[in-house]
Amino acid sequence: MAYRINELQFQLPESELLDASINILKFPALGTSLIVSRSQLAEGETLHSNFDTQLKRLEQQVQDLRYQPVQSTRLGADQSIDGIELRSQFSKGAEKVYQFQLAFVLPGTRKMIALSYVKAQPLGDAEAAHWATLKQTLTLA
Repeated sequence: MAYRINELQFQLPESELLDASINILKFPALGTSLIVSRSQLAEGETLHSNFDTQLKRLEQQVQDLRYQPVQSTRLGADQSIDGIELRSQFSKGAEKVYQFQLAFVLPGTRKMIALSYVKAQPLGDAEAAHWATLKQTLTLA
């Protein structure tokens, strides 16, 4: 199997593979980062149950976690990608974290993709517009 990243591609041995890779993209002008992570849903697990479990785990690891209820959303220019989204904030030690998050399952698979748009200060109109553009331009490869 050919595994591709922006800079290169390489062949992987023909064996079972679970992609748990993470990409972090930084936007210095806005002071934000986009974190793209991949994981596999367990048998019987749904997108919503996975997200709920991760929120509970996060609650144990951070302080002052606040979030808006998880909402269903449609992503991409043609709105063909079903996902869930939320906005949250928390403290981890002296650091404050403000983020938009979304997740979706690649159609026909159990592969979950999660995007977190993160900033150390409150997210304003410029960040919300940038996040909206990112969501609107999602296209499945």
